[in-house]
Amino acid sequence: MGGSSLVVLVVLKYLGRRYPNKEWIRATGPLFVSSLSILVTYLGDLSDKGLPIVGTIPRGFPSCTAKPWFPLTHFGDLIGPALGIAVVGFMESIAVAKQLASRHKYDLDSSTELIGLGMANLAGAIFQSYPVTGSLSRSAVNDDAGAKSRVSGIVTATLVGLVLLFLTSVFFYMPLSVLAAIVISGVSALFDYGEAIYLWSVHKFDFFVWCAAFLGTMFLGVEIGLAIAVVLSLGIVLFESAYPHTAVLGRLLGTSTYRSVQQYPDVTERYDGIVIVRVDAPLFFANAQHVREKMWEYVDKEEERFHPQQQRGAGGATGLNVDASSTEREHEEKIDDFEDNQDPLVPVQGRRRCRSDITTQPSFSDATNSSDCERKIQFIILDLSPVARIDTTALHILSDMNDSFIARDVTMCLSNPTKIVMQRLIASGLDKDIGRGNIF
Repeated sequence: MGGSSLVVLVVLKYLGRRYPNKEWIRATGPLFVSSLSILVTYLGDLSDKGLPIVGTIPRGFPSCTAKPWFPLTHFGDLIGPALGIAVVGFMESIAVAKQLASRHKYDLDSSTELIGLGMANLAGAIFQSYPVTGSLSRSAVNDDAGAKSRVSGIVTATLVGLVLLFLTSVFFYMPLSVLAAIVISGVSALFDYGEAIYLWSVHKFDFFVWCAAFLGTMFLGVEIGLAIAVVLSLGIVLFESAYPHTAVLGRLLGTSTYRSVQQYPDVTERYDGIVIVRVDAPLFFANAQHVREKMWEYVDKEEERFHPQQQRGAGGATGLNVDASSTEREHEEKIDDFEDNQDPLVPVQGRRRCRSDITTQPSFSDATNSSDCERKIQFIILDLSPVARIDTTALHILSDMNDSFIARDVTMCLSNPTKIVMQRLIASGLDKDIGRGNIF
């Protein structure tokens, strides 16, 4: 009985979609299957042959129970289960609401939905109702029947009221398997397997969270499945907050724009002795230590890269091997030959400048002996443009970093801090420790 009803519902649904002018076939499918199954069960006396049916449905409305609400003698015993029911009910409601909103391309206000659920539960509690939520199964059946507006809910509630008052005996022979077929037919349309494929192709960790929530809900219950999803989601948020993305910046060739040298390795250049680091997250107690470790890592890597080049002389910065005993004219000829053959878009490893190149061209003696081209970090610049806020823990760590850099004869600079960040720097006095001239 259940399988036959499910087949009929699927066929009627297909015909309604295949022929738009006969959309009414799809909408009347559940009513047709219900009426036919009741008639067959009654005429064939199938209930006596073991077919489970709905049976007797109490007639009339439940009695009002608002009078004994106060005093709340069992408040302490009820508050825990009530909160659990409220959270699970809201999450179930908002999940199906978002699914339907996405399918039919309309906006959804979660706050309004929560207010609506609260008012519905308050009104229903007066008459001994179950906790009111946006039912997954009934919403799916309603949408599958072709409902377009909230009027469908009013019509459904009115018909349910009439059935409770006058037609409860009609549904006595309703097979439970047919009710299950109607629910399965409606809910199957909400199973969005395409979202699982999308998550797998875009972000596999999100896919594993989706699978954990799905399997937990299916085998362990809604509460545990929801708890698994919430815990995993919070874990992802905490992990991404504690380990934000950082990047070393270089100047795009021919511009004054700075971008990640890892993202644009072939069109960026960096200056010897200067490391520019960008932090792509707010700075607070959870990630400040990680940011400090990353900055020291970038500084150490830069200095390690310099040491072998320093042994080869100043020419290592551009890939030229210059003998200190050669004449100035020979050196200039080598530079000219190198520049003529140099590709304008070379990797960052081969596109470096000494700090002195920023303002003036060095002489031969400068190129070989001047300390301006020594392979030593002189400036560490922290780009704060993505940092929307900063807390006191991060300020303390920035202060410690500044002291450590000063001890190594390195100047720390801050670039483009937001208004809120700058106010915190001034309030803490860190702007004076770093130097106003080093904040720009």
